[in-house]
Amino acid sequence: NAIGSAIRHFSTAHQLSAPDAWKTDYENTLLLNKELAEAYYLNGELEKSQDLIFNCLEKATNPIDRADIYYVWMLRLALESKYDEALDAAINGLKELEYDFPKTTTQEEVQINLQKIIAYFQEHPIPTLYDLPLMTSEKYKAVMKIMDNLTAPLYLGGKTELWILHVF
Repeated sequence: NAIGSAIRHFSTAHQLSAPDAWKTDYENTLLLNKELAEAYYLNGELEKSQDLIFNCLEKATNPIDRADIYYVWMLRLALESKYDEALDAAINGLKELEYDFPKTTTQEEVQINLQKIIAYFQEHPIPTLYDLPLMTSEKYKAVMKIMDNLTAPLYLGGKTELWILHVF
């Protein structure tokens, strides 16, 4: 199967990595470890995946990389239906990017945010959004990557108000 082949290839590359690979080839080492962690969790080898994820978090040198590892951790936890822990991983990743997302919210806060969105779109009709430049900030792209995949932990985890806030 494809996952098994990926694990064999990534594992071989991981074993052949130089002992100081995190220092001499940081980007490729991070990518290799992250991809191997993802392959392991998709193959049901959750402990191996977790070990690699935690090692990546320890070795990551910048907030965007750490946020991306928290993203992988969030996906892995959601796959196990550990939705509260997946939310924690997402919140930690977002904090790395200086983006605050609450762990809880109220119906009143949802209503306040809905009113903000309505007010925004009253001033900025949807067709005007097409004229905005494309997002180029790596930081905000990383925020969107996490937020875009937060649906399962929130919705399936029964956090309806947080899910609505997330959609906003």
